[in-house]
Amino acid sequence: MSDRCPTCGQPLRVPPRFIANAGDLLHEMSTRTDEDERPIDVYLSVNGTWHLTRTANCQISPVAIRELLNRGAIRRTYSDCDECYTTGPTLDVAATLEARRIHGKKAEKVYLP
Repeated sequence: MSDRCPTCGQPLRVPPRFIANAGDLLHEMSTRTDEDERPIDVYLSVNGTWHLTRTANCQISPVAIRELLNRGAIRRTYSDCDECYTTGPTLDVAATLEARRIHGKKAEKVYLP
């Protein structure tokens, strides 16, 4: 049985690496950003395991995530979601949707203070 990407289901060519340590996870999340300068997030996949966004080959220990949450080092990516965490700001989903309802799709995203 081959390993598959938790998001798209494609077979992985390299076995996934596992991050068990909170310090290693924070380092990985803090030193990388995507093309839009958005921090790398950790998310819960449909199969119940934790992974880094845009890094299908990396599985994360739930213990490391809980430790970073307890320390306040990571927070929710979206205000209404407990399945994705970030080192960046939390998007206020309700306020952003309301702003877009009033001002259209070009309205700025609203983040929690």
